[in-house]
Amino acid sequence: MGIGAAWETPANLKQYVGRLCIGTGRGPARLMRFVNFAFKAFRHEIEELQDLKERTLRAYAETHPGTDPLGDRSLEVLSRIEIDVLARLAGFRSAGVDRP
Repeated sequence: MGIGAAWETPANLKQYVGRLCIGTGRGPARLMRFVNFAFKAFRHEIEELQDLKERTLRAYAETHPGTDPLGDRSLEVLSRIEIDVLARLAGFRSAGVDRP
């Protein structure tokens, strides 16, 4: 799927999600900790989004032969998953996990 205008497989993107760690030198330390926490806490959902995105792009390619789905701005948001942040936090706490 896409990284910018490049094509990348969901499997590779999932590996990137698992390895993502933004150093504090890249921005305000609290913000970087939050971003890193969010990627860890919602890794499963982010990975699922990669699969949904691939299905959307494949369906688009089937119905629009000869066009580049990564160049179509109508595909900016390819998938969506609802996340209950409070329930996730409660799950971590009940499992005795301070952080994911």
